[in-house]
Amino acid sequence: MSENIQTLPTPGSVIHFLVTGFSFQAAVGFTGAAVVSTRSQNVTITAALVEASFDRNGDSWLALDADAQIEKFGKQVFALGEAPPSMIPWEVGSEDWQMARNQARTDAFALIGEPARTNAMRSVEARFSINGGRR
Repeated sequence: MSENIQTLPTPGSVIHFLVTGFSFQAAVGFTGAAVVSTRSQNVTITAALVEASFDRNGDSWLALDADAQIEKFGKQVFALGEAPPSMIPWEVGSEDWQMARNQARTDAFALIGEPARTNAMRSVEARFSINGGRR
């Protein structure tokens, strides 16, 4: 797996999460806060986060490239750099997706006038379709 290892990001650099629900320690020790990722969340790397990212074998999850993340976690969990502005904060079919879709449908149904309501519903269906939830 060593060919799938990248160098650790340096403090001050940014990663963004591709999934919701990845948990990690933000600092070492009992005072280190546990954090649960949200898809499209940007995290600025700190020295404490780098230190806390190492497991008991001396391996850091922050050093895993995309292939190594898939091998270890079953999917890519994070990527270097800030999340693209077009990245949606939910995964299609997730609970967050269902809540956002339901709210968008409620808002669309609340519009007055059939043309406005119809156009809004088309927009909701396009945004929340399987293809509308692109990465």
